[in-house]
Amino acid sequence: MSFNSKKLMSSTFFFLSPVVGLLVAAHGLKKNQINFFNVLVSTFIALVFLKNPPLDDLYRYMEMYDYLNTSVVFNELSNYSVFYFISYFFKLIGIPFYVMVSFLNFIIIYFALKSLHMISIYFDWSVRYYLLAMFGFIIVLNPLVLSLSLRAPLAMSLFTYGFVNLVLLRKRKACFYFILSVIFHFSFLYLVAAIFISGFLKVGGKFAALASVLFFLIANSFLPILITFIPFEQVNSQYSNYITNTAVGEGKEGC
Repeated sequence: MSFNSKKLMSSTFFFLSPVVGLLVAAHGLKKNQINFFNVLVSTFIALVFLKNPPLDDLYRYMEMYDYLNTSVVFNELSNYSVFYFISYFFKLIGIPFYVMVSFLNFIIIYFALKSLHMISIYFDWSVRYYLLAMFGFIIVLNPLVLSLSLRAPLAMSLFTYGFVNLVLLRKRKACFYFILSVIFHFSFLYLVAAIFISGFLKVGGKFAALASVLFFLIANSFLPILITFIPFEQVNSQYSNYITNTAVGEGKEGC
């Protein structure tokens, strides 16, 4: 059976029954069909958590979505600005909050699996080995927790994909996804900055390990001093809220 025929058959069965569609797609899976299979898996997981109860951060995001207006979207610059824009777009075209959440969950899982797929291509894994790795990877990711947090997992997924591209020397694509990860969650700026600085510093493994332990021990006293030198009030505010575990401008717990 050709790839296009199998894609059509898998999509048809997936529309009728997602579980059956996945089984059809997995049967006799070839390496050139893995990306399409990842799309189906990501869609399946997004559908499973389509009606998540509004717990943890998801409750806060639902409130932000419900009370969203143009003054918040276009006048308030914060760590949530991108979420405001996305929410405003979905709300403008009449798409419910839970559908938007499901779409973001699809993006999270898809880019995570895309990163794994790139690694499998580099190491020339067999299809069976990839499927086993993907199954374990999804369990470790814990899609339920990811679906309740949204912004941080989305940034993590994009950052991971960017990092894999960087390792494979696709630097332009890596930079693009690094920037996207920072846009979705400001905290990833620290990881991007660390990678950028590491490009100019050439140190041995022993020194790097010793420096890592040292900076880990003094982080609590060093970071607050470092933050004060960043000339943006929003950065100081974000750092304060992460330390106190409160949401910016919302007065609720979250990140």
